[in-house]
Amino acid sequence: MATFIVDGKEKVLNYLWNGIDCSADFIGNTAHGMDIDDEGRFIASKEEFEWWKATISDYEAMDKVVEKYVAEFGDEAVQRVIEEASGGRDMEDIPAHVILELTREFGEI
Repeated sequence: MATFIVDGKEKVLNYLWNGIDCSADFIGNTAHGMDIDDEGRFIASKEEFEWWKATISDYEAMDKVVEKYVAEFGDEAVQRVIEEASGGRDMEDIPAHVILELTREFGEI
């Protein structure tokens, strides 16, 4: 779980990947410049928090799609497409591009 302080209020985000909450790592490894308080909470504006909330939702949706493609076409082939689709993209754009490229490569599931 990742805890934020937004306008003086504590808010929590979770990003579950393979049944494990990796939200703190996901945000902490990519939130360059975001302040963190003494308790490890991210200090964010309402807009920043909403961006993270939407981004995590998009990544969770992408993960579900990826899981279906992996089951059908195998991890190696799917990971190749993900790497190509992710390269050079802004973080928030990756899920849509990954889903688009998986659909182009393998068809709709």
